[in-house]
Amino acid sequence: MGALRDLLGRARGQVKADLAADRKLRYILLLSAALSLFWIWHRVPNFATRDERWRVVDPLEVLGFYLDDPSVQGLRDGLSHWRAYGPTMYLYGLTALPVIALTVVSGDLGIFANIRAAATKDLFAHWHALPGWVWTGTIVLARLTTVVLAVGCVYLVYRIGTQLRDRATGRLAALLLALTWALVSLTHEAGEDVPMLFCLLLVLYLSLRFLETGDGDLVVAGAGLTGLAMAFKLTAGIGVIFFGVAYLLRARRSADFWDSVYRPTVIKRSVVLGLLVFFLSFPSVFAEGPMVVLERIGRGVSAKSSPHGWLYDHPSWWWITRSYLNGLGWPLFVGVLGGLAATLGRLRERSRETDGVIVILSGLVVALGVFSLWAYLRTHHLMPTIPLLVLLLAIALRRLAERRKRLARVLVVGLVVSTAIYTGIGTVGYASQPRDQAVSYISSNAGPNATVETYPWDPQEAAVPHGLETYRWSNRTDTSQSIGDWMGDLPERCPDFIALNHQQAMLYLASENHSALSASYTDPTVEAYLRDLLYTDTYPYEIGGRFGPEPIFLSTGSPRDSTWDLLQAGVNPRSIQYGDPQDFGVDQYVIVLERTGNCTVGSLSDP
Repeated sequence: MGALRDLLGRARGQVKADLAADRKLRYILLLSAALSLFWIWHRVPNFATRDERWRVVDPLEVLGFYLDDPSVQGLRDGLSHWRAYGPTMYLYGLTALPVIALTVVSGDLGIFANIRAAATKDLFAHWHALPGWVWTGTIVLARLTTVVLAVGCVYLVYRIGTQLRDRATGRLAALLLALTWALVSLTHEAGEDVPMLFCLLLVLYLSLRFLETGDGDLVVAGAGLTGLAMAFKLTAGIGVIFFGVAYLLRARRSADFWDSVYRPTVIKRSVVLGLLVFFLSFPSVFAEGPMVVLERIGRGVSAKSSPHGWLYDHPSWWWITRSYLNGLGWPLFVGVLGGLAATLGRLRERSRETDGVIVILSGLVVALGVFSLWAYLRTHHLMPTIPLLVLLLAIALRRLAERRKRLARVLVVGLVVSTAIYTGIGTVGYASQPRDQAVSYISSNAGPNATVETYPWDPQEAAVPHGLETYRWSNRTDTSQSIGDWMGDLPERCPDFIALNHQQAMLYLASENHSALSASYTDPTVEAYLRDLLYTDTYPYEIGGRFGPEPIFLSTGSPRDSTWDLLQAGVNPRSIQYGDPQDFGVDQYVIVLERTGNCTVGSLSDP
């Protein structure tokens, strides 16, 4: 504990020294915070993504198990009732404590037992089981924690750039990362990507410090942090590569290479601490033992090597390119490629800076090698590599400035301005997301005891207000009833509003050759129902509002162009994000219909 306190004390001292020595640093950190905090409450009390839902819900469900059985066994049951929980259980459990404390003060702690019972029904029942203010509080507090860690990532990139070259390099790298859409989008949800990235960048910094000092305690500390980072996400295993390469490069500088490599005390302490932190970072270990972690690793590896649903028709390079384009935008994407090429051309130089660059490149190459084996990727999967590319670009631009200052300045200004515009467009979009607009419309026009019908299985994908009675196929009485037959029974339910999403609804109107996804939405009964609902007076509903960009299949039958999908990913930041119903862009499209009469099929009458 004394060593940890000393390490934290030195870290605080370093931050204060950097802020005092570089007045521009604080403005870069403030910029990062401002972008990350903008409209941080979007979608609440709903969730930004499925991952966010489970990261926020997991500790609350464990609490529900404990309330049902306030014993050690109750906790064990809570920790083992589903998957192997990782360190986000600890992190977001802590952030939820203020909300839990409020329920204790108000005498409502028992509400957390409701979500356990509701989980046996469907996800909508699970969501409606807790009051909206509880979801809002836990989600916003979790996102604020992510924002703090993201600003920390920007600072660590500054420190790494400064360590590698000088403060100007650190400032440029930090500024570019702060403006990167990949990071800003991830700060608007609670997840494991940003906490992992913070730990990984700290590992990289410590490995560079070891390269300079040879202090074995840095290796041990790095091993512990790598174990924690890998518990968040296994791809953080490149932290092992960082230290392994730094270890060998440091030994190369000594008179006796093998004597410098063989440091048994450092190696043993590092391995033990790394493994210990890794396994104990999974709370499920306390309920089911270490094997649950090994099973989790096996599932993770096998899942990435197999196609994900309909995402089967593109090679890994397509997914990698699209994800980088979306996370960086075209100008910065081209910039990091140029920075990488310039870096490779300077590797023959023997200098401390080059050694540091080799450490970064080693992790980057291994990460990309692993990603190339995956069947599909999303932008957030590539997040461990983006700060590395930004650092290499900043170093290349600073080197260029030594020879051609004016050209370097023009390139820097162009990259900063274009990236700021790209990310700014994406960030401002949080204030006017189609699903949020649809929810606001229904909430503003709904009377007492109003009802709404929608067709997604997951409320995270739906545009319905929390607390409003929601009719959905996932809660049908007859579980053998098809979705088409259930839709046909609309007059029996007679909801006040119907919310039609892009997926689970509108895609039934697309031709089979529109996309790989639309081919799975083929049901003549559902298509006929939707056309009657939208284009005839068969049902007493009229369109109250259309929210979001309209799908092209509503105006043309042309197939979706995968090449354009790839190219536009770096032009419009809100075109894609995950490749499923959580996406930005057209996947957010919602049509809200409002009832205008009694539910008498074939005619309209006064309500």
